[in-house]
Amino acid sequence: MFLVIMLSFNGVMYAQEVEGYVLDYQGKPVEFASVAILTSTDSTLVGGCITLADGQFKVKVPGENKNVIVRVSHMSYEDAFQTKQVDNTPMKITLSPKAVNLDGITISASR
Repeated sequence: MFLVIMLSFNGVMYAQEVEGYVLDYQGKPVEFASVAILTSTDSTLVGGCITLADGQFKVKVPGENKNVIVRVSHMSYEDAFQTKQVDNTPMKITLSPKAVNLDGITISASR
């Protein structure tokens, strides 16, 4: 009986999800972006995942978190942060490209 009660509480604690899509500045899905879910009170990490080929992510979060911060990072884009009320409605996060200044190159040939 005790085990049944404890298992039912575990389902309630993790019953909520933060889900959505990560897109680039052209509206194309971003694959393999890192999604971290942080508490809005002290930025404690409570969940995370990697986006799928279509940019989709879905993360279960503990039930006591009503508002969270969603941090998305990818090596080709600037990090994005959005606050989100945990209400199971999908969100869209758009990433901006990282500005990269490349040094000039010199090509020389000799015979």
